[in-house]
Amino acid sequence: MYFTLPVIKDYQRKLYLILALLLAGCIIVSMLFYRDLHPSRASEQRPRMLYKTTNNVTKKKPSPRYSVCVIFKQRLGNNMFQYASSFGIAASKSMSLTISKKGEFQKIFKVSALFRSDSFIETHCVKRHEKHASAYDEDLVDFANNNNYALMMYLQSWKYFIKEEKALRKEFTFTEKVQIKRDKVISTILRKHNHTSQNDVTFIGIHIRRSDRPQPNRRSQRTFATAAYLNQSVHHFLSKHLTNTIFLVCSSRIDWSRRNMPKNIAVEYITGNSAAVDLAILGSCDHMISTTGTFGWWAGWLTGGEVVYFKWPAREGTEYRQVFDANYTDFFYPGWVGFQ
Repeated sequence: MYFTLPVIKDYQRKLYLILALLLAGCIIVSMLFYRDLHPSRASEQRPRMLYKTTNNVTKKKPSPRYSVCVIFKQRLGNNMFQYASSFGIAASKSMSLTISKKGEFQKIFKVSALFRSDSFIETHCVKRHEKHASAYDEDLVDFANNNNYALMMYLQSWKYFIKEEKALRKEFTFTEKVQIKRDKVISTILRKHNHTSQNDVTFIGIHIRRSDRPQPNRRSQRTFATAAYLNQSVHHFLSKHLTNTIFLVCSSRIDWSRRNMPKNIAVEYITGNSAAVDLAILGSCDHMISTTGTFGWWAGWLTGGEVVYFKWPAREGTEYRQVFDANYTDFFYPGWVGFQ
């Protein structure tokens, strides 16, 4: 078969067109492949974090670019309020939580917070101050998540973290070191009372506070639990006829506690431990009797059981009374039982 010159040229044009299209296709595929292997810096800075909402619409999840920073003040009970409230507020605003990497808190609890230097927290966090130490402050939490904030400074209200209570209980899981010491004490008590398992008994924790070492000038402004209060609280639980009830007492004033606790009951006085181990022991109890202070408050919360508390911790008309709301409901957890 013979082809004329025009026919040959027509075939050449078609061949060149096909080759050009193939080359263009190869270039496009190569560019797409390269982009997937080497994303731009902009895409690295904006990771796509997706989640499905309740109406099955896929949206971008807010990135916790900014933090609520915790500045710990005073001792363990106060520190737990500072962490818990900051944790709850941070969660409500889709922010991360940051604490000092030099602190003792992470040696006690398995917290998920970020760790930064004290200098970072001091220089990169805008401070917002509460109006009252033991009352909920709406203005304190009225801010946008567009900066780092440190909330000052006691934050002693369950209202700040109530919506994150389940997650907070996980945060306040004790470290293995604390758990081992706690379990050793509990095992010794069980053997002493001829029991092999904690399921065979009902532990009632009691924390008795009789001093105010961090702020001695406030002692005259506080009211401390009396022997009458302890008697009423103990018999409140005895009247329930719980299984093999044993009372576990922790106090910095064990001598006073021995003299003023009701007689003829099964009771153990816990001594020689750190505050963290004492808290772990009390928190592992079934129920709790608290007197005053934040340490006993958290021991009660950790039990998850019935909690009895001393109803009037501050003297009326004093400066200390002003740190609470009018009827103490911002401070004491709902459902707890107040005695006086």
